[in-house]
Formats: sequence, C-alpha cells, structure tokens
Amino acid sequence: MDWVMKHLRAGGLIAAGMIIGAAVYMSVHQQNFSALYMEKERLRVENEELKKSLEPYRRNRSQSSEIREIVVQLAVPPGGQPPDEMTAIELRRKLAADLDLLRGKSPETAAETLIVARRIIENKVYTLDKDSEFRLDVDVILIKSGVLTIWAEARPFIRED
Repeated sequence: MDWVMKHLRAGGLIAAGMIIGAAVYMSVHQQNFSALYMEKERLRVENEELKKSLEPYRRNRSQSSEIREIVVQLAVPPGGQPPDEMTAIELRRKLAADLDLLRGKSPETAAETLIVARRIIENKVYTLDKDSEFRLDVDVILIKSGVLTIWAEARPFIRED
C-alpha cells in the first residue's frame, strides 16, 4: 500500500508537470501565432494600398503618354521669407492632392483641365494645422515625360476682417 501511494504521488507530479508544461508551450505558441497574424495583416493592408496606387498605371498601360507623377516646387516670393520645412511639406502635399485628378490623364486632356485648376489654386487659401493660412501663386506649370511639375510661390494669407 505504501508502495502504491509513493507511485501515485509520483504519477500525480508527472501529470501536473505535463499539464503545466503544455500550458506554457501553448502560451508561447499562441504569442508567436499572434505576432505572425499581426504581421500578415499589416502586409495585407500594405499590399492593398500598393495595388490601389498601381491601378491607374494598369488601367492606362496601353496609353503611351500620361501624367504619372505630380511634383510641386515651392519658390520664395521676392522680399518674403521661405516657409519652414514642415509647412512647405504640408503645402506641397495639399497642392498635389488637389491636382491628383490629373494623374493618369493624357497631357492634352490635362492641359484643358489645368486652366480651370490654375484658377482654383490661385483663389484657394490653404489652412494648415498650425492655424496658419497660405495662398499659392502658380508661376509655371510644365508637363514633360509624364511628370507634371508646378512651381508656385507660397505667400502667407492675412484675413481682412
């Protein structure tokens, strides 16, 4: 009887060790699987974004000439101060977003649209998150080799109440 109790305790310890070991293994496995799943989802979203950005190129692949890229250059107005780097980046981003409708169009179609777009840009006030407002004066618009380049002067906009 004493021998049975000794072996029963040993068997209980072995069973408890197996259960605890299995729980630890399962938690490590679950952590690794969760990290893998999160990486998979991040890559899936990135893949969808890249597919969206390539869609205009796929759709218009047969066209030989189209606007594929929009580049905005900001010039310093005469006698004015250049905007700080973050302001310039934000102004470029907003102006490029306004002209994004020209991406994928032929230069002939874009030239007609640019006339209207130039008037819209000239009268538009760009408000940045720092409560500063700027108005852009478009100097030159150039379409060459599928790249639409715009040179504009950024002037602070002062409201007259």
